[in-house]
Amino acid sequence: MSWTARAEVLADTTDLGADAAMMCGRARATGLDPNSIRSLLGATLALGVRPLRGEGWTPYRLDRDLAEDLVELSVAVHDRGRRVEQLVTRVAARRATLRRWLFHAESEDARRPVWRAEITDCTTALEVLGPLPRRLAVIIAKLAACPVQLGETYAAVYALVAAGRVMPHDGRWLTGEVPCSST
Repeated sequence: MSWTARAEVLADTTDLGADAAMMCGRARATGLDPNSIRSLLGATLALGVRPLRGEGWTPYRLDRDLAEDLVELSVAVHDRGRRVEQLVTRVAARRATLRRWLFHAESEDARRPVWRAEITDCTTALEVLGPLPRRLAVIIAKLAACPVQLGETYAAVYALVAAGRVMPHDGRWLTGEVPCSST
């Protein structure tokens, strides 16, 4: 496999994006306020996939399930970033070695065209990988912000429950409106 092909495989983040989109769909099916998952929505878009709506998705049963999915996705994105850094290091070293060989080779050396082609492949691979570390770092930051945003949105609810009080049945809140009588 060429260096460019390896770089393109790592640069294709749609597999990670599909996981994030599924999380968006499940969060929406759970009834979470879209504003509370805006970082997850942004991370999904940055991974190259459109976030999914809630229709047809299984709601999260527990807060912990969403938190675990966020951690797993963050780990996967971090791992992708580590693999990108490793490939950048390998490709840059290989290109430097090839350039050295090319510089010291005799002009009639039959390997020169092969080395030039591989140098071009290395250069293209580095161009493909170039923006990826920054993009993945932004995605990791967005995923890290998700718990804080969820907490900010639902802080009053958590405080109510932590104080031993109960939530209204089916999310029904006092609105100040007089209910219509059915007489």
